[in-house]
Amino acid sequence: MHRDEIYSRLQEAIRQHPNYSNYIYDHRKPLKNQKNIIEVIQEIGDESEATKRAEVLLKIHANAHPLLANPSTKVHLLVQKIREWAEFYAP
Repeated sequence: MHRDEIYSRLQEAIRQHPNYSNYIYDHRKPLKNQKNIIEVIQEIGDESEATKRAEVLLKIHANAHPLLANPSTKVHLLVQKIREWAEFYAP
């Protein structure tokens, strides 16, 4: 999937949220008076729900070759590990 399609899908998903029904995202030329897409995702997203969905997909694709395990990226495992290291090294 091309990144433009990913951005388009993200924009449409964000527009489902009542506070962002008119959200326009263009990664080439962001609007100056608008939150960037990462800020919006952090505000309206739910990391724990995303992790739960990723775990389900991981189980579904348990015996599949990683290149054929679509949709499944294991990014949630990386995020979990980074969070563990951040907690370990936090002052």
